[in-house]
Amino acid sequence: MSPLLSYHDSNHPLDYWILMNEHIGLWKQKIVSRHISKITHGDEKLSHESWKLPMKLTTILIAMIIPITVIIAIINVILHRLLQNYSLIHIEYL
Repeated sequence: MSPLLSYHDSNHPLDYWILMNEHIGLWKQKIVSRHISKITHGDEKLSHESWKLPMKLTTILIAMIIPITVIIAIINVILHRLLQNYSLIHIEYL
């Protein structure tokens, strides 16, 4: 019996979520198997083009790590000083 038929037989919400998870899992398996078959069966042009975008995104992410780290460090220093000043003022008023 297919999962779709078993879903129609019962109205329990948990059955619906199990069915959706199975469907998503099968969908992911199908995409991965297609991608692997394109690479292994010699479809060089298509597999090469499919790697261009992830490589560009990876390069952009690596290039952005240093500026993002610097910005986070600056924000951290500013917040640390503000909180330190606030705690000193708070202690003085006690």
